[in-house]
Amino acid sequence: MHTSSTPFPSRLSFGNLSINQSAVQDASPIPSDFHHPALISPPLRPGSNGQGIVNTPQPSKSDLATALFSAENVRNHTSANGELLVDITGLRKIVVDAIARNMLVSAIFFADKLVTLTNDASIDIYLLAQALYVNGQAKRAYHILQTHGKLVPALECKSKNQVVLNFLGAQCLSQARAWEEALALIGEGEDDAIERITGSDAVFAGRGFPSARSMRTSSLPSLGQEAANAASNHASSKNSQASNQDDDAELSCLDQLPFYSGNFSLAAGVACLRGRCYDALENRTKCLLWLKQAVRYDVACYDAIQLLFDKQMMKRSEERAFLAELVFPPELQWLKLFYLTQMNPPVLDLEADTADVRAQAQDQAHDAGTGTTPASSLLPIPRPMRRPSVQHTFAFLSCFQGGRSLIKSVSLQTSLAKWYFARNDFKECITIVKPHLETDPLVEQLIPVYVASLVQLNQPQELFKCAQKLVESNPNNALPWFAVGCYYFLVNKFDAARKFWGKCVSLDPLFAPVWLFWGHAHAAQDQTDQALVCYRAAERLLPGNPIPVLSIGSEQLRTRADVVALSTLRRALALDENEPLTHHELGVALYRRKEYAEAANCFERALKLIPHEALAHWEPTLFNLGHAWRKLGRYSDAVEAYQAALAIRPNSASTHAALAFTYHLQSRIDDAITLYHRALMIEPQDVFVNTMLARALEESTSATSLDDLYSL
Repeated sequence: MHTSSTPFPSRLSFGNLSINQSAVQDASPIPSDFHHPALISPPLRPGSNGQGIVNTPQPSKSDLATALFSAENVRNHTSANGELLVDITGLRKIVVDAIARNMLVSAIFFADKLVTLTNDASIDIYLLAQALYVNGQAKRAYHILQTHGKLVPALECKSKNQVVLNFLGAQCLSQARAWEEALALIGEGEDDAIERITGSDAVFAGRGFPSARSMRTSSLPSLGQEAANAASNHASSKNSQASNQDDDAELSCLDQLPFYSGNFSLAAGVACLRGRCYDALENRTKCLLWLKQAVRYDVACYDAIQLLFDKQMMKRSEERAFLAELVFPPELQWLKLFYLTQMNPPVLDLEADTADVRAQAQDQAHDAGTGTTPASSLLPIPRPMRRPSVQHTFAFLSCFQGGRSLIKSVSLQTSLAKWYFARNDFKECITIVKPHLETDPLVEQLIPVYVASLVQLNQPQELFKCAQKLVESNPNNALPWFAVGCYYFLVNKFDAARKFWGKCVSLDPLFAPVWLFWGHAHAAQDQTDQALVCYRAAERLLPGNPIPVLSIGSEQLRTRADVVALSTLRRALALDENEPLTHHELGVALYRRKEYAEAANCFERALKLIPHEALAHWEPTLFNLGHAWRKLGRYSDAVEAYQAALAIRPNSASTHAALAFTYHLQSRIDDAITLYHRALMIEPQDVFVNTMLARALEESTSATSLDDLYSL
């Protein structure tokens, strides 16, 4: 691009402006004795002052107005003293509209001009900070608010307008993970000024809560002509100083701008941010308290609902009770049913869910009455899982207009995928998730459950493709590196997996799944202490999820800390009685303590919770159940359990040996010898099988007593 050699740009004229000729001075003549070869003065023009500069008088304000506007526009855009007016309210609307349309550079540009024109009015400082915050410049936004004196400690807040400014400042600090500083701006909520301002509709401390969405109609106080007053007073410094003293009133102009209609509760936003801060500070009690309060203030606060359910801070029964106490307005009754689908595990069909509860109660009554369960009720396959079809899934939403269309939404499809994942039907989970990822590969809600399903199904190639797409599209997010680490974990490269998971944690320390997998990687290499550290970190992040506690118990069980493991596993069972893996691990712990009857009951309950489609992953449960029944003398049931295990894994030497030993105890010597040989074909060096085969061959040719076998 061509640039001028002069240090300053040339001035553009405003058109045919008249010049006052009487103000032009004559040029002074150059002395005749002044000669310099390097400095040759240009010929002077008439009207010069002797230095080559034309003395053009400054046009008057009325001249500028005449040049810029027509006569009618001059009358409409000038004040009484001839100054051009600036439409402050119009500029503010431009800023808000630019933010809404993601034209953030324009928003920042005009907001900066507003701050200068209005001498740091609160509303313009707020708009500038908000534009910066949305543009990813949270630190600069906080600096703007702080340096202009718009932030005060929470205890000194006296109006909702100040709470709005503090709330934005706290959001900026939360982006920088300065959680304690953010709490200092919005308060801890225990009898502080902000809670009295935002939650003034009811007393929070146990004497009643504000009815749901009671804050929905509340908004900042409107001053009507405040924007017009600010536009007419900004030119005068004296008037602008007076305006700065009334910054709190100027902020109420937000009510007159688009997208600031007060339809979302300020109290809910403050309470939700408190919950996030306490979650980051690992204060789970206060986190749960304020997230629940945020939803009570405004049932549309999905931020709080998502944190509550994703973090699994409550048991399933507690989640239901909490949703039942909320008051939904008529136009949002569908939202209550939608929230049911976000539970853990989600409720997909109210009628089916009730039927499952009734069936579980009948099973428990049957077990209590008989003490045992016939093997035929469990083997060779468990009862089939209730598979919700597209027609019946979320059927209770169909009573609302457009309710069936909600089934296609990402949130409900995620819930359906989680439902299948919780029931160990990983293939169906991938079937649901994959079409969505093909159209939109960056749906963060679906990626964790998709990655976990690929790990469970041992599909490293698909996982590699998924991880590569994620890294290429968003390398600054934690999810891509989580997926990369899972790939290396799946191919048994645990050191590389931990390296990428470390990068994931550096980007998002609160991402709980990475801590679980990190613990699994340490456990796979017999690094018990490191594994327990990771599992406990996951437990802190997911206080209502049984999987971290279950992982701790499993690792303790692996290291033969049976007493501690039994206590830990019972704690996991209290969190979720419908987790089959917890029943399985608890059965192993009881088996080691020689409590065979209780161990068998645990294995039976685990099998009842497993769908037929997922049976291939639960061969160890059938194998262990056979052991427990054999110890209880139920040889026929044990044989059936071992046969079911062999149907899943026919090349298991240990299962062949266990079945052969059971036949041996039943005096079916020929069948035992046949199976001992099959076991040795798979594992020739098995000492126990070789010993028992020799004994069986000896017994087949003699009348040796089997009494000493029953002690094994």
